Amino acid sequence: MQPLEQRRIERQHHAFAVQAFHGLAERRTDLQQIGHALSKGDMLFFNPALFHAAGSNHTANCQRM
Repeated sequence: MQPLEQRRIERQHHAFAVQAFHGLAERRTDLQQIGHALSKGDMLFFNPALFHAAGSNHTANCQRM
């Protein structure tokens, strides 16, 4: 598997008090999603700057822990 090219992605800011959360302005369909099956004791390292597909949080009473 070849690594995806790193390029500047247009982001949209969400209306949170802390502007640390970003989403994608448009969804790219040319990228491949990958998953990994892990066994007990396995560990997966990833870059925390990567986007995930959860989307923005629309909860009325969001609580941070």
